[in-house]
This record gives sequence, C-alpha cells and structure tokens, in this order.
Amino acid sequence: MSWPAWVLERGASPWFWIVIAVQGHLFTFYYSRIILHQTNPRSELLYGAPYVLLQAAAFAVFLHGWDFSGGILGLGPTYIALWVFLCLGASAGLLLRHLGWMVGVRRKVRFRPLRTRILSQGYQPPLQALQKLGLRNQLYDLQVRELELELPNWPKEWSGLTVVHLTDLHHGRYIHDGYLAGVRAETLRLKPDLVVLTGDFVSTPGDFPKAFDWLKGLRARMGVFAVLGNHEGWIDAPRAEKSLRKAGIRVLKNDGVRFQRRRSSLALMGAEDLWTGERGLERLRNLRADAKILLAHHPDHFFLARQLGAQLQLSGHCHGGQVCLPGGSAIVAPSRFGTRYASGFFREGPSIMFVNRGVGAYPPIRLFCPPEMVKLTLRPETA
Repeated sequence: MSWPAWVLERGASPWFWIVIAVQGHLFTFYYSRIILHQTNPRSELLYGAPYVLLQAAAFAVFLHGWDFSGGILGLGPTYIALWVFLCLGASAGLLLRHLGWMVGVRRKVRFRPLRTRILSQGYQPPLQALQKLGLRNQLYDLQVRELELELPNWPKEWSGLTVVHLTDLHHGRYIHDGYLAGVRAETLRLKPDLVVLTGDFVSTPGDFPKAFDWLKGLRARMGVFAVLGNHEGWIDAPRAEKSLRKAGIRVLKNDGVRFQRRRSSLALMGAEDLWTGERGLERLRNLRADAKILLAHHPDHFFLARQLGAQLQLSGHCHGGQVCLPGGSAIVAPSRFGTRYASGFFREGPSIMFVNRGVGAYPPIRLFCPPEMVKLTLRPETA
C-alpha cells in the first residue's frame, strides 16, 4: 500500500491523529531543547537519546505500515503500548508544566502601544520564490514600535525614562551597512535617553571587521551600552568587544553603570552570554540601586533578573521564532523552555522581561515574524 493511501486509510482513527499531534509537539520541544539550545551539546544529546531512539524505531515501523495493533520490528504490541504511553505522558507533562507556569508563575504585564510603523527602505528580500507559495519573506519589514511600560517598584524619579532596544543585528550579506544605517538614523530620530544592544552583531567569522562600522555615530543622552551574544562568543568575543568600544559603545560584562537623578539611583547592568560568557556575577550582586535594568542576550537568563531585583530585563536571541505560524506563533526557539520566551513581555514575581524579535535574522528569512526595534517609555506601576 502506498504511503498516501495508508495515511488516508488510518485517517478515520482518532488515535492516529492524536499520535501525530503528540509527535509534532514533542519534536518541536526537543528540537528547541537539544538541537538549537547548545549550552552543552554532549549532555543535551544524551538527554535526548531515548526520545531519538524511540522516534527512530517508530519511523521505521511507519514506513512498513503500522496499524496500531501489530508489533514493532518483532517486539510485539506491548512495545507499541509502552511507546505510545511514554509519548503521551511526555507531551502531557510538558503541557501541564506550561499550564502551571501560565497560571501559577506568569503575571500580567501592563503596557500600552503608542505607535507602530514600518521602516521601509526599499530593499528586496532574498528567497523571492516564496511568493509563488503565497508567502512573503519579511526580512526587511522592520517594525518601529513605541511602547509605554509600567514596572513594579519603579521609582517616580525615573518615570519617563526612554530606552531604545536593538538586538540580533546579524550583520552580513543581507543585513548590510545600508539597511543598518537606516536603523541608526531611526534610533537617533527617536531621541532616547538610553540605547541598549543585546548581542549577536555578527553571524559568521566573515562578518568581521565591518560588522560594527554602522554603529559609529549612534548616540543617546545617557549613553549607548551593549552586551555580547552567543555568536560573538562562538567567533571572537574580544574582537567584537574591541570593535564596539572603538564605535563609542560601552560593553557591560557582568558589571554595570550607575546613574543618579535627584535622590534616586539607576543601575544599568549587563550579563555575559549564558552559553559562552563568564559566570562571575559578584559585581552585579553587589550593585545597589533603586532602579535596575538588566541586559542579557538570552531570555533563559530571566532567573538572574529576579535574583538581582531588576525591575526590567531586556533580551533577544530567539528572533521571535523567525519562521512562525500565521498569527506569529513560534514553532521552535533556541531555549531550554522551548517557545515560552520566544518574544514579548513576561512577568515573573517582581521582574518583567521584554524579549525583542530582533533587527536582523540568520539565515535571512522571516515568515509571519517581522523584525523590530523598540522604544520603551518606563513608568511606575499604577494601582
């Protein structure tokens, strides 16, 4: 029996589609957790080995026309029952964990959109063949979003502070100097108090040394600050840091800078990349201030914001999923939490995190997930 006919024949069985849905759910989680999340590839592969073996065995049987009652490679129906039980149990466990987070941990974030517009520069995105499928590569559909955000325990002295957040530039052949010069000009037009950049300025070793030239002339009243991302760590972090400093940008490496306004202090803190950076956090833990903003490339660093008492964490890394379902739902994301922190606002305890979809993309494709640059106006939380 041919593969399409076999699928159609089993299509009448709800079990068939339940198992297919469960496989899709598990695949996206493990792809995010093991393949994309590369903190320790060896341990991640060992962690995922049972799943990979089970899936390989099941795939071999699918090719031979499994009917949900026969054996798998001669191992008998008990093996099938065990396999289905494990898959359903794992999927249910992941869903329950996410539900527990949404109900018991995540809190509502109060923010208000002020204005959103598309910064169109007339560049043609690659992969034009997608249009034949009715799809648009949104690589250059950069959204400029201005938002007002309420922060818990935010001092009134710092009410109205404005921050432009840029992340995941991924300078290269398509995210080139001309495109990024438009990003710089728009940032200057927004006239923020602070400009912050949260890593992944480059994608490959070939992006040096010109990947940082467009940053020259980027200015803000209180300064321009950056942390490095995993791509800098993989390629050449010291060279990236030197290039940023040459462009007039201060790089925060597990340390911070303090600002004073009347009797209130603000600490802008920067954590080294979760995957490739140093782990020493003593200077951050010893930094005292009334208001705290943490820059961290990876959203999985959210635990650190809560430990430090930071009211706000700004992150990137996940690109919003980059290739999403219609409506913007991420399919996969390079995080140990799967797609939980793909993009947007999150509040856990007294800390809020904003995960920016990023300016660039690597590889150069975005579907149902346009890039963004964001200006935040920070306000104290109202009762």
